[in-house]
Amino acid sequence: MANALEVRRLAKERALSRERLKELLLYDEVTGKFYWRVKVAQCVHIGDEAGGLDSNGYRHISIGRVKYKAHRLAWFYVHGVWPESKIDHRDGDKGDALIALLREATPTQNNRNARIRKDNKSGFKGVGWKVDQGKWCARIWTDCGRKHLGYFSTPEEAYAAYCAAAEIHHQEFARVA
Repeated sequence: MANALEVRRLAKERALSRERLKELLLYDEVTGKFYWRVKVAQCVHIGDEAGGLDSNGYRHISIGRVKYKAHRLAWFYVHGVWPESKIDHRDGDKGDALIALLREATPTQNNRNARIRKDNKSGFKGVGWKVDQGKWCARIWTDCGRKHLGYFSTPEEAYAAYCAAAEIHHQEFARVA
């Protein structure tokens, strides 16, 4: 269930028509970039690349005082419908709106394709050190919750177990690199 903030964001998003979007912006499916077709502000010139990156690495484009994520605009521009849920970046590059690398995903699927966390100490996704065991531990999140994959002598062995499990449980959304 969406919270009130998400409901308001979706309502604003859906207020933009595809026709209006195409009047304002040109989308290049080869590069994944948007360019202004019209002068919408003093500092914007026709042909300028639209948008900028936020602190989280997402490209945003402002249209009529509403901020849109470029990857959601690309989906709408190409497919003619707003995505039902999340848009996953197959390559993990949040700032890229290349349509060939975008796919609809549930929040769970989107999380499965997430990059390694910045606070990860092992250098491998799904691998951590267990002090009480004196070994590396491999774990993975599945539809049934977190699953323990075993203890290993090296982080590489633990990561191999994670990769095998990710291929089974996460399928096309498995990020093992």
